[in-house]
Order: sequence, then C-alpha cells, then structure tokens
Amino acid sequence: KTKVIKTQEKLVLVFTKVFKASAAGSLTRFKIESQNDQLRRLQSAVESTVQNTVQKEIKSYSEAVTNQSAEAGTQIQDSLRKAVKSAIEEDDRSKNLVIFGLDESDKEQIDSKVAELLFELEEKPRVSASRIGTKRTGNSRHRPVKVTLASSTVVRQILAKTRQLKLSDNYQSVFICPDQSPEERAARRALVVELKSAAAKQPDFKHFIKNSQVHSGRKETI
Repeated sequence: KTKVIKTQEKLVLVFTKVFKASAAGSLTRFKIESQNDQLRRLQSAVESTVQNTVQKEIKSYSEAVTNQSAEAGTQIQDSLRKAVKSAIEEDDRSKNLVIFGLDESDKEQIDSKVAELLFELEEKPRVSASRIGTKRTGNSRHRPVKVTLASSTVVRQILAKTRQLKLSDNYQSVFICPDQSPEERAARRALVVELKSAAAKQPDFKHFIKNSQVHSGRKETI
C-alpha cells in the first residue's frame, strides 16, 4: 500500500511537471504570436504612413508644376503680346519721318509745307503731317513734324537724299530723320551728347554720326 501511494505521488509530480512545461510552452507561443501581431500592425501602420506621405509629396509637386506652368504660360503670352505690339509699332514707324527745324506759323497748312520741302529733294509723295507736342506761348522753338507716307520704301528714298538740304538756300537748318522708338531716341540723344563733346575737344576735326557711332576726321579728308 505504501508503494502504491509513493507511486501515485511520483505520477502526480510527473504530471505536474508536464503541465507546467506545457503551460510554459503555450505562454511562449502566445507571446511570440502576440509579438508577430504587433509587428504586422506596426508594418501596416508604417506602410500606410509612407504611402500617405508619398501621395502628399506627389500632390504638392504636381500642384507646384501646374502653378509654374500657368505662370510660365502667362509670361509667354505677355511676351508674345509685347512682341506683336512692338512689331506693329515698328511697322508703323517704318512709314514715318520726323522733320526738325521746319518753320512754324499760325494757321499753317502743314501738309503743303512738307510737300514743298520734299519737292526740294525731287520727291512728290502723298503725305499726312502733323506737329508733335503742344505749342507753348512765348516759345519760339519750332515743334517737330511727324510725316506719314505710303510705304517704308518711300521713306528710304527720302532719307537717302536728306544731305541735299545742306545745299538748299531755304532748308539748310532742316533735318529729316526716321521715326524712332523711345529707346532709339534715348540712344540718339546720347550720341548727340558724345558728338558735342568730341567737337569741343577737337574743334579742328569734323564729327558726325554714322551707323549709331560718332566718327571724327580731319575736315580736308572727309
């Protein structure tokens, strides 16, 4: 009987050890499975965060490119408008002349006066002329005259003969120039200042403007 009891006690111990081992294994598996679940949730969260961040960055980049494209398109349109406007103005100016030093009088017939001037150069074009600027009381300076002709070809023909006016008894102080843009007029004024400076430094030389430059040389060689 004592042996039986001892045998039962041994069996209880064995079963207890087996149960503890089994329980420990189950707990370990539970911990591992729990950690795996946490890792999967963490991986899913990271992937979701990265995807959202990438999508936001792509959206921001797309919007920036769209805005830049819109701005670039606007700049291109503005440039085209300015280029077209400049081309139209340039074409209009190519048909114009500006006359300086032509006598001015009250109730003058400016078209007839310009026609007489051009007849001196053996030219008889149809002209449309008007004074530039407002006449000021007490100012004896003659206002320039803007002349519109039929074509730029006629303008070039007249400009090629303007030196003949120096030999005229009536128009020696009259100058005929092409119609210029504000930028061209500013450049011309700068050349005139340079011309006067050169004349003051070298009075024995002849100075003149040609091809947008001031030229100088001895009077007998020009």
